[in-house]
Amino acid sequence: MPPVILNEKLRSDLVASQKIPVHMDDYISFEDSSAYRFEAIMRKLGNDQGVSNTKVEFMEMGVYPNKMVCSAIEPIGETSIAVDYPAYAHKDNLILNTRTGEIYLMAEDVGGTTTTGFIKVTAHTGSGGITAATAVNDVLLILPEAHAEGEPVPDGYSMKPEFLSTYIMQSDMSCGPYTDIAEAQGEYGEKQIAINRKLKWIEWKQKKALAFYFGAEQRETTSAGGPRRHTMRGLRNWFTTNRIDYSAVTGGVSLSSIGELMRNVTMIGASSDSKLCMAGQNAMVTASALPATAIRTDINTEKWGWAIKTIVTTFGTLGLLYEPVFSSENGLADVMCVIDTKHTKMLHLNGLKDRMYLDVGSKRDIHNMEDVISGTFGLRVNHEKTGAWGYGIV
Repeated sequence: MPPVILNEKLRSDLVASQKIPVHMDDYISFEDSSAYRFEAIMRKLGNDQGVSNTKVEFMEMGVYPNKMVCSAIEPIGETSIAVDYPAYAHKDNLILNTRTGEIYLMAEDVGGTTTTGFIKVTAHTGSGGITAATAVNDVLLILPEAHAEGEPVPDGYSMKPEFLSTYIMQSDMSCGPYTDIAEAQGEYGEKQIAINRKLKWIEWKQKKALAFYFGAEQRETTSAGGPRRHTMRGLRNWFTTNRIDYSAVTGGVSLSSIGELMRNVTMIGASSDSKLCMAGQNAMVTASALPATAIRTDINTEKWGWAIKTIVTTFGTLGLLYEPVFSSENGLADVMCVIDTKHTKMLHLNGLKDRMYLDVGSKRDIHNMEDVISGTFGLRVNHEKTGAWGYGIV
């Protein structure tokens, strides 16, 4: 048969199929998607965002804090109180000690101005010192400014946004090599090269899942002698506010401690009412021992394709999904991770999602080829205090 000569522009439908990168997630369903459940769930939710830079920067704004904590004991009659964040309090604020019930009046323009680490106060009467001694860890609530008739308005103040960033990492994995004859040769059943491709894809996803949980963020130029190498930040390193060692919690994972967990992760207004818990082996065993009336199978079973057990608390609902990564075989049976899916997004560089390039060879060797899996990925978590990392579960 004579060769086909193309006397026209090269179109995508005229490119040899071997040269087309394969986006395998788009049309292949693997039973072993259980090996990378977090990534699969985020993708099904549409929580996969393309970005245009390896460094992703974003900002968050919280509400102005209205709480301080005493850091030392102050005796009766004292007018300076040691607190953790004195600059939170301003001129003429009323300050409530929630343990003693006493109210103080701020006596300086900004806390910490008179003495570093202290707020200057008077008794509620406007003069004199406090009437009840403080204790370490007393909580002081900042009430409104109490204005005296005709006096000037206090100086204003504001708060800077918090600037956050994360990195996108690139990763490659080869599958092969194999010869052109091995690819062309007929075999019974599914070709071994096709089986190898599927297994490599699953291995890729497993390793990626580990990075989503345990990745440590870094941008460095040392290891490659100049070129930048990026590594992404995983959930264990994103969640800094709510890190819970359940070996130190009375009763461990119980209905009571789950309720307290949900209270902590739903404390801010931006939080979702429901959370998803990627639960490890020990957490699921413990959940199985909870009263049957406390747990039900969520209707999202059809949506996720997995049976999610839901615990209903006063502070919100917690969906439990077993994460095979958190198993005794991996040394992670004591771990669980609570996620607010509204504030958690997978990231990739535009045009560089996970894909498999087939039949990659060198220019001078047409007989030996390999497949290459390549992709870019990272993780962005807004309002990290809406999630939690638990460990030490027995």
